[in-house]
Parts: sequence; structure tokens; C-alpha cells
Amino acid sequence: IFIFVGCAAQMAPKGGPVDTNGPNLIKVSHMPTSNIAGTTDKIIFYFDEDIDPISVVNAIDVLNFDEFNYQIRGDKIIIKPFHQWPTQDIIKVSISRKISDFHNNNMDSHIQYPFLNSLNISNKQITGNLINTHDDLFQIGLYQLDDNDYRLIDKIEPNINGLFQFKYLDDGKYIAVAVEDKI
Repeated sequence: IFIFVGCAAQMAPKGGPVDTNGPNLIKVSHMPTSNIAGTTDKIIFYFDEDIDPISVVNAIDVLNFDEFNYQIRGDKIIIKPFHQWPTQDIIKVSISRKISDFHNNNMDSHIQYPFLNSLNISNKQITGNLINTHDDLFQIGLYQLDDNDYRLIDKIEPNINGLFQFKYLDDGKYIAVAVEDKI
């Protein structure tokens, strides 16, 4: 009687297709209508894959507010104020397209997540398209004319196709300026 004992053939796993897509936002812990003004709430952004923590350095911005920190935990970005969130009508959290996964795939779209702390916010918007950018990363600043002076009121990045949109604007005169890299 012969007994043959063997094990499965050993070789490298075949795997799946190469990952060429950057992280995509799938959920946020708070709805945009959540009133976070004056609170110490953590805001958690959930993505469809793990985030490379090195790519997040200088990639998160809260318009007109610098007193916050962030943590990366796998596929989550957790943002928390040092003391409390400001008491503005709109708090805009921006996450740059520079954020990538561990395969160096950047996000396709800039994330700007607004928290509306008032029901009387205007929903006017400006949309546009940057052309001939050759996949370079640009930031677009929106300035409002205020007493013969231009004041920066918002900044975003266009998506991978060059499309951008400024939301929640009041009546007025504006100028948009695109700059390669950062304003």
C-alpha cells in the first residue's frame, strides 16, 4: 500500500487587476445640515480604501479656521477641533485631490463638505471648467468684490476633468483665479 502525501502547489497568488483608482469618499459621519458650530464633534470621512497618511499632510483645510487636527485610521480621516468649531453660518471642510492610497493613486475629485449652521443660506453657485491643464493640479480661489477690495471667500480644486463648482454664494461680483498647486 502506497500513501501519497502532498500539498498544494506553491506559487505566487494570481491576484486581481492592478489598482489604478484613488480613494473615493463613501460616507461622512455628519449630514451637511448638521449644526456643528460651537461643538467639539469629530467629523469622520469614510473612504473605499486605506489612505496613505503621508499624502494627507497639508491636504485638509477648513476655510477661515486653523484650530483643528486630524488622524488617519485605515480608510478614515477623523477631523476634530482643538477646542470647538467656529460659530460661522457655513463651515467648509476641504480635502485635496492630493490624498492617495498606498499605490500612489490620487483622488479624482476634490472634496468640499459644507456644514450649514443656518437655514437662511443662499444656494447660488458658480461653475466652470479649466482646460488644457494636462493633469496638473490647480487650486481655484474665489474672490468677492467688497468695497473696492477683493476678499478671498473660498478655494477649491477642479476634478480630474477640470470641472469645478462654488456653492452657497450670496449676490455680488466675483472673480475666480486658478493657480497651479496652491493659493
